Amino acid sequence: MNELYLIGTALFAAAAVLFYLGLPNRAGESPRFLRFELAPMLFPPLIMALLAFSVIAFLSGSNPH
Repeated sequence: MNELYLIGTALFAAAAVLFYLGLPNRAGESPRFLRFELAPMLFPPLIMALLAFSVIAFLSGSNPH
């Protein structure tokens, strides 16, 4: 298996875990680490960047050299 597929899978899994950890609880409260001032502004772009890099890794892994 190409190493770029493994990197893409790891990045996608990291984004999925961070997305799951950022979900509010049943009462609608944010997780404790998202209650700081800059966390709500930095957390979504981090997840989107991980997803974008995972897609890039998958696409470049499928490109024959």
